[in-house]
Amino acid sequence: MEEFPEAAKERVATLDEQEKEVARLSQSALELLDAAFITPLDREDILHLITDMHRVIKAVSALAARVMLYGLDKVDAKLTSQADV
Repeated sequence: MEEFPEAAKERVATLDEQEKEVARLSQSALELLDAAFITPLDREDILHLITDMHRVIKAVSALAARVMLYGLDKVDAKLTSQADV
């Protein structure tokens, strides 16, 4: 977090690429799930895992884009320590 303002654009671009990769992986996983014979309860758990994984990376990417949009140039020390945890 110390290098935040300088590395922000690179990290946002990396997050965008990772979000696209997670979307592709999620789609592949859903296609495999549809084709596989799995009990309904297990299928539901796997489906939740896939969709939650996609939602998390999407939320992180959206947050990073907002940081760039609003031109945030410093981060409060409490937030930095929370992010490190």
